[in-house]
Amino acid sequence: TWKKISDVKMPAGYSDYKFVGMELCAEKLLLFGHNYSNILCIDLVNMNKFDMLDKTFNNSPEWIRFFAQSYVKNNNTIYLANHLTNHLLKIDMNTFNYSWTRIGNNDRCDVGVISKDDDYWIVPINSNYNLVRWNESTGNICEYEFSINMSNIWGSVEFFERLYFYGPDDMMVIFNIENGKFESMRQ
Repeated sequence: TWKKISDVKMPAGYSDYKFVGMELCAEKLLLFGHNYSNILCIDLVNMNKFDMLDKTFNNSPEWIRFFAQSYVKNNNTIYLANHLTNHLLKIDMNTFNYSWTRIGNNDRCDVGVISKDDDYWIVPINSNYNLVRWNESTGNICEYEFSINMSNIWGSVEFFERLYFYGPDDMMVIFNIENGKFESMRQ
């Protein structure tokens, strides 16, 4: 029989808007929290079983519970940006082990991650912060200052050597990976 998530008692969160994303991992579903104290792990075989990815999140600083809405799954690793800091969470989907990495300027807020070749592009919440290219293998970090103002960035995607950013403004901002320049596309 089908069970709705609302029929199952879930651990309490901090707001009505608890999750920003999810990823299927074997027979488990990981739910990434927004203003929620942990990453929830649902056993899809036994819908009554809920676990926290790691209970130590509950004793961690408040910023840990704010994840960005877009993330990258590369091989069996999830890369998840933190919405309030410059921390990137890496989760090994085989073992559920995780680690935090600080990337770029400490005073930044991120909205997501894009993977392109060997680089990860850390997308800021708005154009007041820099776009960051990070190569995990080499540790190289390169920051690109937005030359076009965006009040908020709601999402992003990579297509043919360009990164596309959209938000509430009447335009889309495009970053050319090859020449490092920004351009806008208006409605």
